[in-house]
Amino acid sequence: MSGVESAKPYNIAKRTVWEAYRQVKANRGAAGIDDETIVEFEQNLSKNLYKLWNRMSSGSYFPPPVKQVEIPKASGGTRYHFGMKAHVGADADSGLVHSLHTTAANESDIAHTHHLLHGEESQVHLDAGYTGVERRDEIKQAQGQGTIRADISWHVAAKRSKVEKMPAGRWKDLTKAVERKKAQIRARVEHPFHVVKNLFGHKKTRYKGLAKNTAQMFSLFGLANLVIAKKPLLAFQGSNPS
Repeated sequence: MSGVESAKPYNIAKRTVWEAYRQVKANRGAAGIDDETIVEFEQNLSKNLYKLWNRMSSGSYFPPPVKQVEIPKASGGTRYHFGMKAHVGADADSGLVHSLHTTAANESDIAHTHHLLHGEESQVHLDAGYTGVERRDEIKQAQGQGTIRADISWHVAAKRSKVEKMPAGRWKDLTKAVERKKAQIRARVEHPFHVVKNLFGHKKTRYKGLAKNTAQMFSLFGLANLVIAKKPLLAFQGSNPS
């Protein structure tokens, strides 16, 4: 260690600052609150890295606040951090994900239903947030173009408040039984999210731009499909040895 480094009140090696810079560059993230890009920072790299090291090791470096972006929420109001949604379509029999579409967090689910259909579905099971989906212009247009079937049976969950307001009796009991069955089918689409979030540990995402985050989602859900299909694949291999 040089005498200059040892004289500083905080023992921060210049090599540490250099490695931190390399990690930031490798992440290829967006500019911070000062809007300075990596390209601009590298125009005077040695001076900028020395200035950072000098201020941190002397205790005079006070980083500016993290850049905040105001994002409107679909339910009203705003929040100040990046959010995205992964809309997923899954097969009711196998539970495998067959389609994936990502949007900003303030996009409504129902507006992107047509992106989740591969075109051969005869029955589609959806939660209560998709009420009225069959009347959406995007759905009618897709059916008119022949990209999805015109005779789809839409099984949308009834709103819980509506069911609870029903008078007690046989009809309410029957409605609850039907809704439980519909929920069991819809639960198949939740298992891939369990794999991604709990088995892979991907509960939060770092903003790298929606395109890069989407590419990561395709990789994660593709791997989740392998996890879900593991037992059937191994059983098939065992029954057909090479």
